[in-house]
Amino acid sequence: LELIFDNEAAQSAELFQNYPNPTSGKTTVSFYLPEATETILKVLDAYGNILWREENNFGRGTHNIELDLSKENWQPGVYFYRLESTGFRDMTRKFVLIRN
Repeated sequence: LELIFDNEAAQSAELFQNYPNPTSGKTTVSFYLPEATETILKVLDAYGNILWREENNFGRGTHNIELDLSKENWQPGVYFYRLESTGFRDMTRKFVLIRN
């Protein structure tokens, strides 16, 4: 899955809904940045505990990060992912992890 967001007029960062959701293993989180900036992507449980984190200086454009939840000891439930970047408002979305 590759989301393409190429709108030159876009002025703010955007966090897209992960796909697939719900997921039973791998899911892709995508976000758009209108300029290069230091960015942190976190996955949190329902209690606000940080379970996964990636910090990087991402360039302008759309970025896709694949999370492989089947490799960790993730339990079925509701999780949140949060994008924090310098100069833009923080954004949070949720996803559901199921087991087949």
